[in-house]
Amino acid sequence: LPYIREAQKRCPDMKFFASPWSPPTWMKNPPVYNYGRMVRDDKTQLAYCEYFRRFLDAYEKEGVKVSRLCLQNEPFADQKFPSCLWAWVEFRVFIRDYIGPYFEKNGVDTEIWLGTLNGPTEMDFTMHGIVNDLYSSYIDNILFDDEARKYISGLGYQWNGQRVIHKTHETFPELGLMQTENECGDGSNNWTYAAYIFDLVRHYFQYGVTVYTYWNMILQPGGSSTWGWRQNTMITIDPETKTVTYNPEFYVMKHYAHFTKPGAKVLAGSGHWNMSAMAFKNPDGEIIVVVQNTLDRERTFTFEGEGKSFSAVLAPHSMNTFAL
Repeated sequence: LPYIREAQKRCPDMKFFASPWSPPTWMKNPPVYNYGRMVRDDKTQLAYCEYFRRFLDAYEKEGVKVSRLCLQNEPFADQKFPSCLWAWVEFRVFIRDYIGPYFEKNGVDTEIWLGTLNGPTEMDFTMHGIVNDLYSSYIDNILFDDEARKYISGLGYQWNGQRVIHKTHETFPELGLMQTENECGDGSNNWTYAAYIFDLVRHYFQYGVTVYTYWNMILQPGGSSTWGWRQNTMITIDPETKTVTYNPEFYVMKHYAHFTKPGAKVLAGSGHWNMSAMAFKNPDGEIIVVVQNTLDRERTFTFEGEGKSFSAVLAPHSMNTFAL
């Protein structure tokens, strides 16, 4: 909460979504934060609905209104940090028969979102019985249940979600979409990976997301987790010297987020630059064009649309934002 309040001072209109890494241990089998599954009896699942409501109420009393609730962080992950496996049938039943009706009955206005969906690995296919064919079948088996889908406002995709988000967007255009965790690299914080992230943001917006969530915001030098995973970050802070370093991905996010305002619309594009550029129209009518030149040579970029046009020479391996 202290960190959230500091952020709210700078962005009073900030919106929040939430996602648990694990249910309380007494609701799980085995009863540990890492590994395991939820107990699937009526008493436990109804208690979890109440747990969510109390969480939402408590945070709202603290001035933090959670508008979207993703029911499980990475339901395919059975790992040594807090986690909980959910098969699609378990998710479907919990949404359709428990938390959906519970929120409706008790007037909880927080939206229920399916996610955050990280995408299974081959090991998940063979060891955990989470899905029996394709990643997308996990989603289909939930969304094609009309009674479950009526309670679902959207989906939160991350990591392997980039492979299937287009299918969800085309099949269920009425559902909201979020990208809920940026791919975090290997701690090198280099421009090559930043170029990949630049294109990844474009990819997700192209297929309908209205939110892109960066991971991580701030880490120590090297960005190594407690289990030895080195990760990228927007900002590195050395706790010994207090030195602050703004890494390449800080600027990737600034190109998209500093100029594009809440409520902006993605404009459809065509032409040779379509896989490297994206245009947004802000609520005040301003056009924001974000474009990357990935080549080793200069290229001339031309934009024409919404009654505006311009041309510019883009430097090799550059990221650019134009406000019209």
